Amino acid sequence: MKRLFAYSIVASISVIAATSGGGDLARAGPVLVFGAGALSCGVWLQHAQTEDAYHVVMASWIDGYLTAAYERRSETGQNASLGQDAERTGFDAWISRYCEANPQVPLFRAATALYLDLAKR
Repeated sequence: MKRLFAYSIVASISVIAATSGGGDLARAGPVLVFGAGALSCGVWLQHAQTEDAYHVVMASWIDGYLTAAYERRSETGQNASLGQDAERTGFDAWISRYCEANPQVPLFRAATALYLDLAKR
């Protein structure tokens, strides 16, 4: 009985994932992206208001991405304080400009472009 219940939960999750447009997973060459980073820039633009719950999730994903990238820089002996003086709203505006020019691109590409922009400053 427990096994049947577990299978029905997995099946339900699979149906939800299949009908949600596949927005929680993206494959980009050798990179597998989970979570909000797999959503398109177009979704970011649809939820541009900072009070929007979807925006909060996507912005938090970007914050986590940048944190991990900075941690990696720190581990390799590079400056890890990129964008330290930037405000969250500055990141949001940067991502929005990128996404307006690239609405079909996955959000993780926008986060990567932001990181690279901060790294060259």
